Amino acid sequence: MERYFALYPDDEARAVHHYECNLMLAESLYVSLSAPLNTFRRFFNRIFHNESICWNLSRVEQIHADMLKVIGWMNRDLPEWVEAQERFTVVCAEIRRRMEWE
Repeated sequence: MERYFALYPDDEARAVHHYECNLMLAESLYVSLSAPLNTFRRFFNRIFHNESICWNLSRVEQIHADMLKVIGWMNRDLPEWVEAQERFTVVCAEIRRRMEWE
């Protein structure tokens, strides 16, 4: 709160208003950002603990799509670049063929 008072040394009401606006914005971003990031964290934990991730390939594909979307928030050109570099779609198609999930 001190930084807001430093921004508006002669206007305490404006400092408090700026602080409240910042809290509202932070809370709105937290909700929209925390859900996908928590999904990614849980998913990566499964991978790094050698747990099965092939349990629901459609869900894995949705997580992948969400990851590309979040990457696009950082740089709108990155999702296209990532898709050009990775083998995700090919691997998913191979899994569907092997498991006869087509």
